[in-house]
Amino acid sequence: MKSAFRISALMTGIAGILLCGLLLACTNPASKSSAKAITGFSFASLQAPVTIDESAKTIAVTVPSGTSVKALVATFSTTGVDVKVGSVSQASGTTPNDFTNPVAYVVTAEDGSSATYTVTVTVTPSSAKAITSFSFASLQATGTIDESAKTIAVGVPSGTLLTALVATFTTTGASVKVGSVTQASGTTQHDFTKPVAYVVTAEDGTSVSYTVTVHIQVVYVGGECPGSPGQIPGYWQDGTWNPLPALSTFGSSAVRSLVLSGSDLYAGGYSQTSGSMVIAPGYWKNLTWHALPPLSTSASAQVNSLVISGSDIYAGGCSIGTSGSMVAGYWKNDTWVPQAQNDANHNSEIYSLVVSGSDVYAGGVNQDSSGHNIPGYWLNASWVPLAFPSGYRGGNVQSIVVAGGHVYAGGSCTNSSGYDVPGYWTDGTWDPLPVLNASASSQVLSLAVSGGHVYAGGFSRDGSSIAVPGYWIDTTWVGLSQLSTSYDSTVNSIVVSGNDIYVGGSSCSSYYVAVPGYWKNKTWVSLTASGSATVFCLLIQ
Repeated sequence: MKSAFRISALMTGIAGILLCGLLLACTNPASKSSAKAITGFSFASLQAPVTIDESAKTIAVTVPSGTSVKALVATFSTTGVDVKVGSVSQASGTTPNDFTNPVAYVVTAEDGSSATYTVTVTVTPSSAKAITSFSFASLQATGTIDESAKTIAVGVPSGTLLTALVATFTTTGASVKVGSVTQASGTTQHDFTKPVAYVVTAEDGTSVSYTVTVHIQVVYVGGECPGSPGQIPGYWQDGTWNPLPALSTFGSSAVRSLVLSGSDLYAGGYSQTSGSMVIAPGYWKNLTWHALPPLSTSASAQVNSLVISGSDIYAGGCSIGTSGSMVAGYWKNDTWVPQAQNDANHNSEIYSLVVSGSDVYAGGVNQDSSGHNIPGYWLNASWVPLAFPSGYRGGNVQSIVVAGGHVYAGGSCTNSSGYDVPGYWTDGTWDPLPVLNASASSQVLSLAVSGGHVYAGGFSRDGSSIAVPGYWIDTTWVGLSQLSTSYDSTVNSIVVSGNDIYVGGSSCSSYYVAVPGYWKNKTWVSLTASGSATVFCLLIQ
């Protein structure tokens, strides 16, 4: 019995020892994991290289130029059981953090130990170093930037002192200098009597130089002024009227088109001959009249558009033929080039001329056998009709532009109610333009294409059928100020020069008194005249 008792006691003791050992093993911290590494780190939305230095407990991330680091969301993997930034537990792919300064990620292991990883995010320095805009704000003068040539050309009004101009500019670079002087937009003065080099330095230290050239801009405005008793042809140069010699002081003479070639100013138009009602076609070179041969010396002809291409002078318009109808055509170096007619007994006329390479485009009107105006243009004397909406009566082309491989033709179409609807064709497709009053006529009289936009100058009649001057940019109407809202105003010419929009025409101040002038960026500039006068064309040098 004693032996059996001893064995039982011994077994009980051994079991107790084993149980205590097991309990001690279960409560020993050494049995829990001490792993607390960050094994992967990235910003999933960015292609950003990451370097984890495990020994130094650092993580370096380089993000692309321009990245905002204020609220980046990290995707990470860890061997620990918890990751915190400050007191905030981090959820991979969810929790945003501001990485403007290094961020400490504290990783806690299963055994309660921890490690701190310092995450530093670096934004790649930008290589951007462009001047994206340049102007002299006080002069309303905006520069034309040629990014490929790294040049900026600015035209300023006549009389501007160039020795102390202050430029306003924007840049993608980190700094801009002229010589050793850092430039502050809208503050730093410079002498622009000679070209000035603006050096733009990027964040990454690379640089580029823009050459800024400032020239005195000359505004030429062609038209007619009242004489005694007829109309006097001429042009305004920076507001000063320059009359041109007319064939007589009676009747009608006018400048319809201006071209500058070198130092020579050409003015195309017409002048009424002495002692008759015959209007003679021609152009003035500087102040000298150059007559062009009409189809008949006893019948009228006129020039509406002038183009100089190389050594050739093209003058487009019309000349009355033997049938008594107007024949569309142009003179090339004094030689008459007639255009195909829809009907020899009805009228045709060129209003606008473009020479592109070896091709001659002439926009205008070509009446059919019923006397309806058919819109279109001639390409190398062959007629290209333009489609107008079904049910409409016809139309006309007042202005033609060839740009970027496209042919733009501005004018109007006459609807079934007899009202002119303004619009333009692009490669033959008609785009009507919105009007102020659909129960009155509105027209496009001049067209320009610049920077991928179509500018169509003309007028739109309001609810009182008053012609309101303005222009459309693509299809958006831009109304212009009037001297009196009780009388008609109109736009006959539009020119886009850099970022400036010049619009020439007239605004009536009272009944039958049309004041000549132009709008520059919607601001009206009156021109001197002794009575009603007309602006037909603009030329900006």
